[in-house]
Amino acid sequence: MNQHLSPQGGDHPFVRLEPVAERVDVDSLVVALHSPMDAGSAAQVVAEHLVGSLQHDRVATFEQDELTDFNRHRPTIVYKDGTFTDLHASHLALDLVRDDEGRELLLLHGQEPDLRWNRFTDEVIALAARFGVTRAFVVQGFPTGVPHTRPVQITSHASRPELLTEGEGISGTLQFPAQMSNVLEFALGRAGTDTVGYSAAIPHYLAHHPYPAAAAALVRRLSQGSGFALPVGELDAAAARFEAELAAAVGEEASQHVHTLETQFDALREAQPQLFSADEPAPAGVQIPTADEIGAAAEAFLADLEDSSDDEPGMAQG
Repeated sequence: MNQHLSPQGGDHPFVRLEPVAERVDVDSLVVALHSPMDAGSAAQVVAEHLVGSLQHDRVATFEQDELTDFNRHRPTIVYKDGTFTDLHASHLALDLVRDDEGRELLLLHGQEPDLRWNRFTDEVIALAARFGVTRAFVVQGFPTGVPHTRPVQITSHASRPELLTEGEGISGTLQFPAQMSNVLEFALGRAGTDTVGYSAAIPHYLAHHPYPAAAAALVRRLSQGSGFALPVGELDAAAARFEAELAAAVGEEASQHVHTLETQFDALREAQPQLFSADEPAPAGVQIPTADEIGAAAEAFLADLEDSSDDEPGMAQG
């Protein structure tokens, strides 16, 4: 029998626990939430790959009526031969996943909440404590001026400096609109969970396109950092296909832009090699952008970020 959990004991519990939850006792949580600011849909591709490649059981489902603004994320209806045949809505769930060696971890995946960010954060912290989680890993993508023809770079960050190897983190101070994954990384760390985040650098002109090359790099880095045996071959294969298709699709103007980024990337890597992660296979994808799309993608992504910042999603709602 399913049960509802409300860590704060409120009137609106919005986590439905499955029977398997009674036996869950694992030390590791992976957070891979889809967000409008998750460049290259990196976290979404990671989550879909892990769920599609590994054995898993649903542990908990978050009630979308409580967390989703359906004016922003409308369900998709399927029409066929005179009737509506299916309805697809966004989801937000916690799964128990087994790696290739049978070891278990928890995977939080799906669409990040539009509403009640504080309540959702409290729920995740309570679930992590309930299931014995002592360490968490967060994956995401961010747009920047790198070319798709170079290895995907991974930036690491953590709740404690001791969790990073020397030279892994980037020094300096940045301020930017947060994704829910950033909030969870911060809050879990404050709650005493050792938390490490991996951010993949996405070419700004591909920020709106699924980019499995970044997902492959994130899964590989996640395996290294966590010790879990996670498959990556299918993502590498998709990366190779995308490389060939993209090379054939882009025009001369876009190629010149990519060449400029290559020159900048190579010069920086030669001058400051400590800033760069080990080589990863390059790139991947499902949807091939045209030259015009590449030219417009950076402006569109920045406009979306500005709109998202103006909306201030849910942080004031407890």
